[in-house]
Amino acid sequence: MNQIFSRLTITSIIIALFTSCGSEQSDSDKTLAEKITFPEIKFIIDATADTTIFGPQGTRIFIEKETFQFPDGATATDSIELTLKEFYSKSDIILANLSTESDGKLLETGGMLNISARSNGQDIEIKSDKRIVIHFPKSNKWN
Repeated sequence: MNQIFSRLTITSIIIALFTSCGSEQSDSDKTLAEKITFPEIKFIIDATADTTIFGPQGTRIFIEKETFQFPDGATATDSIELTLKEFYSKSDIILANLSTESDGKLLETGGMLNISARSNGQDIEIKSDKRIVIHFPKSNKWN
């Protein structure tokens, strides 16, 4: 039985080596790598009220009223569309091609977020005198 398993393993390795020996990636291989996407969660919030939102992987975000402004400095007062992407597993971070660095050295991370905000079809930003508060889920190990 072990001998059969060994032969199957060796045969599988040889087949994998021969099929991956191409000198260039085909266009279909490149587009496959480019098509990896991650779920975006969209929230619509009231710009004039304090708001707490919860991501599906346990992220909690508190946003004080009147936190956002347009690039020209005008306060955003209409509804705001927040988009949240959560990256908490090693595989998600690697597949999304994300990393953290300090002094040119890679750091280990417990997760990453991507948060964007829009109002009236325009990107908006956090005012310089405001902050948002983010609570990350507690985890004792990587997924």
